[in-house]
Amino acid sequence: MKRKFFTIPNGVTLFSLLLFFPGISFFIFREKFADPILIGWIGIMIVTACRLLDLVDGWLARRNSEVSEFGKWFDPLVDKIQIYGSLIVLWPTVGPWLFWLMLARDLAKTVVRSHGACDVAAGKSDKKKALLQSLALLPLAAGLLHDNSELILLGNCLLAGAVGFSSIWLAKYARQNPANGMSFANFFCGFFAVGFAIEKLFGLAIFSIFVGAIADNLDGRIARRLGTADDGFGGLLDDYADFSNFGVAPAILAASYSGWSMTGISVGIFYIFATAGRLWHFTANKNRKPDGFFFGLPSPAGAAIVCAAILAGWSAEIVLGTTITACGLMVCFPVFWPHFNYLAATRKKSELGLLAVCTITAIVIFNSPLAAPAGMLAVYLLSPFWRRPKFSTAT
Repeated sequence: MKRKFFTIPNGVTLFSLLLFFPGISFFIFREKFADPILIGWIGIMIVTACRLLDLVDGWLARRNSEVSEFGKWFDPLVDKIQIYGSLIVLWPTVGPWLFWLMLARDLAKTVVRSHGACDVAAGKSDKKKALLQSLALLPLAAGLLHDNSELILLGNCLLAGAVGFSSIWLAKYARQNPANGMSFANFFCGFFAVGFAIEKLFGLAIFSIFVGAIADNLDGRIARRLGTADDGFGGLLDDYADFSNFGVAPAILAASYSGWSMTGISVGIFYIFATAGRLWHFTANKNRKPDGFFFGLPSPAGAAIVCAAILAGWSAEIVLGTTITACGLMVCFPVFWPHFNYLAATRKKSELGLLAVCTITAIVIFNSPLAAPAGMLAVYLLSPFWRRPKFSTAT
């Protein structure tokens, strides 16, 4: 495999990237011209030419034996810039869940490939997926340009077909490694939660985070049962999934709940950084932590605090305040919170009684059975007062 950068296929890819920007700009700013329909079609044709060049560069690389390491990552990067850049411009016509599914799947495969953790190579299903994505842009753009619902429907059907073909790879990978498949389920739940939060479907966003938490609990159990807990990549993938579902999703949820106020956006950004710091500290000190305990509040519990505040129907100001509190608890590394499995395995009668009292109290105060998890969360947040680890000096 050639290692040089300047090959004819890579030159075609670079030309395609440079040509894409004026093409998409024509479409975006078409209303500033005397004939916006004509200018819009010029933009569509240029972007279509860019997508055709994407087929040419790969064919040239194989024909001339000029496949290079640089081209292996540069070509997919340009492909994603063109596809997702176009879909964002065409957002009024794109089914949002198709967009989030494609984005989550492509990021998932990028993570796997970047770590060399999967033997599933790009096959016919991937090529069909890329072709359908490219073909979908034309009816979507034409539908937006002429306000034609039939063309928009056709474009979304093509995107749905692309999602179907892209799922084949993910199914193969999950079959190869079920534990990492569950981590990807957690990863995808985070993306769904983000989409639901942006659409202000807060109940569905919280439900998606909850489903991701279940998948997060199952991935470790499956890995230990199958003997793949120490495969190296699984732990890193679990961190990516946790960051998606317990970091980015609650941050977007809180910001959207605040009506995208500057304070809400700032708190969301702060929450993302706090989660990233929490996960980094956990990874860097996992061999030093006492058995059955976490340094600081685990990120699923931090997400639960944000979700509980929204479920309680509190005002945006209080929700943002609880989000900041969750940030502080997650980075409060001198305090040890017990692992959920350890807490369940060593439960005490006094804790069960306190759990029942707090759960019933929460239901009575908020006059809703949906408040029951808030009572359970309160007991867990208070558990460091009576749950103390036996700290080992081993490193």
